[in-house]
Amino acid sequence: EVEGMEIGQVVIGSSANPGVRDFWTAGAIVKGKATREEVSFDINPTSRQLIQNLIANKGFENLIAAGARFHQSGCMGCIGMGQAPASDTISLRTMPRNFPSRSGTEDDQVYLCSPETAAASALTG
Repeated sequence: EVEGMEIGQVVIGSSANPGVRDFWTAGAIVKGKATREEVSFDINPTSRQLIQNLIANKGFENLIAAGARFHQSGCMGCIGMGQAPASDTISLRTMPRNFPSRSGTEDDQVYLCSPETAAASALTG
């Protein structure tokens, strides 16, 4: 149903349970590539310890080199506090929560997905 729809944002992570695997996998998918210019690719790390692990295993480097923007650890995008998508655009998120307007945008179009789908979509738009 959603194949071919253009997206404006991808957010990977939240404060609620994503582990190193989610971020490392996304980093491996985008390694050596660049995300689409019109896609906001946002990384919401779970904790400071996770950030340190991503630095050690090159996951951080791969995401940043591909065009990702890292945000402070915490609830942030899950509760519409930062990382709110633009109006009338599609946002793909790996967060475990999705309610109307929860993203911080009244007319949000948020789809939940896996880190793999999120990373691939950031590359293709």
